[in-house]
Amino acid sequence: MILHHIGFVFKKNKSKQFDKIYKDKVIDYKQNNYIYFNFNKKLNIWFEYLIPINEFSTIYKYAEQTNKNPHHFGFWVNDIKKETKKMISNNFILINKFKILVPAFGGLVNTVFFYKEKNIIELISSDKK
Repeated sequence: MILHHIGFVFKKNKSKQFDKIYKDKVIDYKQNNYIYFNFNKKLNIWFEYLIPINEFSTIYKYAEQTNKNPHHFGFWVNDIKKETKKMISNNFILINKFKILVPAFGGLVNTVFFYKEKNIIELISSDKK
């Protein structure tokens, strides 16, 4: 596993400000979130900024709380099925898994979210070889 990105959550009213700053954006209608991406070359890591679209967003309640960032850590893995089994065997709770098109990350990626001890971990991989 390689640390790939750190995800931060912001309140609903921030999307217009982020639109002016970040060109890489995905609208995730499945989770009702705007997702902005910024790569830091010096640190060799992506920063992911999540903003709820509406009150049905998966992060809406989280966004309304203060001082809760970072939201999650994303790790790139070569074999997501194998790593998912490891996470479950280490008592991580599977939250959700799905595919999402993220051009900034190279296209369609697989994602799996886990929770343990107030921490959210995301595993990501690509079907491309």
